[in-house]
Amino acid sequence: MIERKSALEQPEIHRSGNLGVKIAKLLVDDGKEIDCQWHRTSIPIDGDVKAQISAVNANLVELGYPALSAEDISLIQQAHALMVARYAPQ
Repeated sequence: MIERKSALEQPEIHRSGNLGVKIAKLLVDDGKEIDCQWHRTSIPIDGDVKAQISAVNANLVELGYPALSAEDISLIQQAHALMVARYAPQ
């Protein structure tokens, strides 16, 4: 049975003040990955993480993939908080 999955692949902090987020859109057949495509978004340092991820999740569902897990969302929020702590203007 082919299953669609969404998984956080890479949150990437940029010194430019944007958090790049790379999400894997996976097709899995009996536990074996048969296809992977990418969904990307960028969250600025002063951006609303919850609103951006809500929009991403809506798009994933529209494309037939499940929304990101609460654990993945938490990791994105943590990465954004690290970026803000490091690069926000003082």
